[in-house]
Amino acid sequence: MQRHNNYSTTIALAITVHEEGLLLVPALQSALAAAEACQAEGVACAVALLGCAPDACTRRIVERFQARSSLVGYTELAPGTPFHQHALTRIHAEFYCFLTGDDILQREWPLSAYRHALQSQHQNCIYQTELLAGFGEVPFVRTQLKSNDPIFHPLHALLSRHFGHNLFCHAAILERAPALLRQSAAPHAFETWHWGCETLALGIGRDYVPGTVQFCRPDPAPAGCEALAAPCALLRDALATASYGAFS
Repeated sequence: MQRHNNYSTTIALAITVHEEGLLLVPALQSALAAAEACQAEGVACAVALLGCAPDACTRRIVERFQARSSLVGYTELAPGTPFHQHALTRIHAEFYCFLTGDDILQREWPLSAYRHALQSQHQNCIYQTELLAGFGEVPFVRTQLKSNDPIFHPLHALLSRHFGHNLFCHAAILERAPALLRQSAAPHAFETWHWGCETLALGIGRDYVPGTVQFCRPDPAPAGCEALAAPCALLRDALATASYGAFS
C-alpha cells in the first residue's frame, strides 16, 4: 500500500472504542478539542473512531458526537483486526495519533507532536508524550524514554509495556511494520507490546515530545506476562535489570 502523496487529512486521531460507556465522553471531548486546535493552526485533523463491538451505551455516545461535529467518523473493526492497520486503510492520513476510548488527550499533544515530527526523522521514529499519567485503581506518572537514551535497553520491552498505545507516527511506519493480527500474536501480551518490540527490532526509534502528557486508564496485564518474563534467561542481563528500576 503506497499512497504517501494522496492524504485526505494530515492527522488522524484514531480511537478504539469498546464498552467504555460514559468514560468515552471525556475521551471524545478531549480528542475533538485537540482536532479543533489543529484545524485552528491550519493542520487538517479528523477523529476516527474504531469500534470493537461497542455496547449500546457506547454506541449512543458515538452517535451524539458524530452529530455534533463533522470531524468525527466511525467504522467497525472486524474481529481480530489490528487497529493500527484498520486505521491505515479506512482513513488516508499522513500521521496517526492513537488512543483508547477511556484515555484523555492533552489538547496540545497532536499539534505539538506534528511540529516535533517535522523537525526530525519522522519516517523512522515513533513519538510519545513526555509524561504518561495513569488513573484508575493504581494512579501513576511515568516519564517516557527515548530509544537512544543511555539508560534504555531493548530488553526493557520484555520487562514492561513501556512503549504503549499512546503514540504518534507517520503512515510510512505503519506500512513498513504492520501490526500482527491479535490471534496470531502470543496470547500472553497486548498487540501494542508486540508491535513495539517489532519496530525496535527494525531500527525504528522512539522519541518523546517535550511538554506533553497523556492520561490513561490502564487495563490489567494478561496473566501470562509475568509468568513469561520471570524465567527468561535474557533478563539476567545486568544492564537491563539494573536500568529498569530507574524508570519503572
